[in-house]
Amino acid sequence: MMNLTPLLSILNGLFLALPICYFVYLYKVKSFRIYIAICSVLLYGILESISAALDIIYILYLADILLLAGSLMLFAELIKLDTNKRFISNPSISVVLIFIFLLGTAIVNNLLKTPFLFVSIIYYIAIITIAHIYQLLNNRKYQIPESLLIASIIICYIYDTMYFGGKISVQEYYNTPWYVQYILQSLAGIICFIQIKLDRKKQ
Repeated sequence: MMNLTPLLSILNGLFLALPICYFVYLYKVKSFRIYIAICSVLLYGILESISAALDIIYILYLADILLLAGSLMLFAELIKLDTNKRFISNPSISVVLIFIFLLGTAIVNNLLKTPFLFVSIIYYIAIITIAHIYQLLNNRKYQIPESLLIASIIICYIYDTMYFGGKISVQEYYNTPWYVQYILQSLAGIICFIQIKLDRKKQ
């Protein structure tokens, strides 16, 4: 059976960035930092695809760092664009809760001496930040995209715990059904894009 993970990885980066790109186009946003951040999200998908194709996990770590940098930059720039102060979503509390949860997981499963905490928190914070960005883009009217992103994190958490806990090998880690995670995240981006488009027609 053909391994679709590399292709889905690239598409995932595209669909995650889709609603952001549409928002930038729709409101004619001119910000070099936002352009750079969008490129970071797209490059994340490409690097994940390369990592999946070559089974090199360190490329995956680099991709996650890029995604985190891009998502945080996007959030910061979008907050600046909110002249009406409608956007009140803040990922700080989510970040703290994620850290506490992951720290507890690391302690309970004896993973403190592994990269689990560092690697996982980078990726989870990146996805949570994108969930908050989607809230900014649709003015907190909908929760479906955000819920899909949270569900994708849960899937990743299960596999990360198994891998860093020594229950599965690197090869088995790559062979897990990551396509479910990519599909959930891609759907989140597509639905957010549709919501922005529909809201625009109502105006």
